[in-house]
Amino acid sequence: MTDAPLTPQQLQVWRTFRKLRDHVGGAVDRELTEAAALGASEYIALALLAEAEAGRMRQQTLAEKLGLHKSRLSHLLTRLEGRGLVQRQPLGNKGVTVVITAQGRELQRQGEAAYHRALRRHFIGLLRPDQLGALLEIADQLGVKPRSP
Repeated sequence: MTDAPLTPQQLQVWRTFRKLRDHVGGAVDRELTEAAALGASEYIALALLAEAEAGRMRQQTLAEKLGLHKSRLSHLLTRLEGRGLVQRQPLGNKGVTVVITAQGRELQRQGEAAYHRALRRHFIGLLRPDQLGALLEIADQLGVKPRSP
């Protein structure tokens, strides 16, 4: 590694990446909010819980899968719990288990079509298969391992 300044092209790539992330994320958030009154992070948390065995997952595992720090996850879970979409159950000294409720499962199902539609409209559907493959290769090169669908 070097401490040399980035080239104009390198800066442009970084700024474009951030703008792309914000553009796609914002569009998905808007469509999910309209369709199911859920933000993307709320939907993804519910989807992960819905896919988990018995609809439950340790809070620490959920944080890792979402890529959230403990405090951000705590705020997210407080919102979801306040709406009756999840419950937190203490595990004694071993942490907390998060459980999706029947209401949470229903809202996740409602949001699923909107989530997939928004991803296709603003991201996946705009790229060729070879471009999608290239993105996976780039993520792997950067040490970002894909999660299960």
